[in-house]
Amino acid sequence: MYKISFYLLFLSVFLASCNTDGFVEHELGNNLIDNSTDVRLIDTFTINASTVIVDSLATSGTSVITVGQYVDPYFGVVKATGFTKIGLGGGLTLEKSNDPVFDSIVLITYFDKKFYGDTLKTQTISVHRVTEEIKLNDNGKLYNVDDFAIDSEPLGEKTFEARPLRTKNGKKYNLRIKLSDDFGKKLIEMAEDHDDIMKSVNEWENFLEGISLRPGDNDDAAILNFKTSDTLFNIRLYYHEISGENSGKDLHHDFPAGASPFIFSNYKSDRTGTLLEDLVDREFDLPSEQTNNLTFMQGGIGLMTKIRIPHLNELSKIGKSGSLLSAELVFYPEPGTYSDELYPLPASFNLYVTDEENHLLLLLSNPTNNVPLTSQFRLDNEYQEGSYYSFDVTNYVNSRLSAGLDEDEGLLISLPTESLSSSTDRIVLTNDHKSDFEFKLRATYVVQK
Repeated sequence: MYKISFYLLFLSVFLASCNTDGFVEHELGNNLIDNSTDVRLIDTFTINASTVIVDSLATSGTSVITVGQYVDPYFGVVKATGFTKIGLGGGLTLEKSNDPVFDSIVLITYFDKKFYGDTLKTQTISVHRVTEEIKLNDNGKLYNVDDFAIDSEPLGEKTFEARPLRTKNGKKYNLRIKLSDDFGKKLIEMAEDHDDIMKSVNEWENFLEGISLRPGDNDDAAILNFKTSDTLFNIRLYYHEISGENSGKDLHHDFPAGASPFIFSNYKSDRTGTLLEDLVDREFDLPSEQTNNLTFMQGGIGLMTKIRIPHLNELSKIGKSGSLLSAELVFYPEPGTYSDELYPLPASFNLYVTDEENHLLLLLSNPTNNVPLTSQFRLDNEYQEGSYYSFDVTNYVNSRLSAGLDEDEGLLISLPTESLSSSTDRIVLTNDHKSDFEFKLRATYVVQK
């Protein structure tokens, strides 16, 4: 049986106690003062909450590549592997008469501000040649589940402590990974021979399809984002010439990251032994009752929280007639599952309409400006458990009261698109029905008696 409790309030008392600017801004009308009208605050709707996994998140077309691995007590072993084509950089031809000499070859990239996990721990990143064509899907995108064969022998690797927030002379540190001398010498040799590989983009891509940046198999450190613009991500070939006009100079040629559609990250997680172990299929809902009254969200992997409000339509049956003034969806992070250092809370979320099979049907937007609807965060500085997120879902609830709510319809709470496709941001939400900290829909409803 649905749960709805009514709080019958005189209008003056309601206005004094509600303290909600959004309510005050409504044009209430004289009829609300009439004794035949009640304003009712309803916050005991039944809400079914679950965790779902949405497969095939597009991760190409961003300005970063994501690499790393860490072990999360709630989400298991989380791993990100980066892929990118490598450009020719305008080509390179050298003259044998100038006696070019190989010095070194290095992958250079810069830390983006985004990371997740413990950057004080040691971790490894290895660079591998991709051995099959990096081919876009029919829609021109690459996804978190896409993977391509690589050469098991790395071109190079580096073990380091990330600490990406460190700066030197106002600039963030870059990551430099020394690559194979044999690989570098081969490039110099082909440039000396005026090989078409060093002049033609097509020939170059046949020679080097791309590279993959991979974390160490046993790493438990951090997942890092690296910038991929052509000036901030390069394979740099260092050389010098014994003869000619450049004799005695330190020379180099940069091979930049490829075009944006061919830069993407693959995400995997091993949830064995966690509350999410049974979550393997997009069409499967894992109810909060089976996960210690918790639900989960995580970028990259595609975890989202789904809610259903099965008795929402009953609201329109109250009284002779009624009108919704406001509706707010509220949800709480589980205390003890986040920290500013290792697991910071996401700044905001988006909201999608979904169906029984958890498809992303419609991104809810603000009706006044048509931008995506974004949650607000209220921080409880004194008691962590009082912090919460909220969505203004007035427009959505009104539309469903008018047209009726499909029994298969639900809402998916999701990280914003950028975080969803290029991070492993995560959150654990509480849905303890025995406490005040559960999913709530707070509706303010005007009823004609």
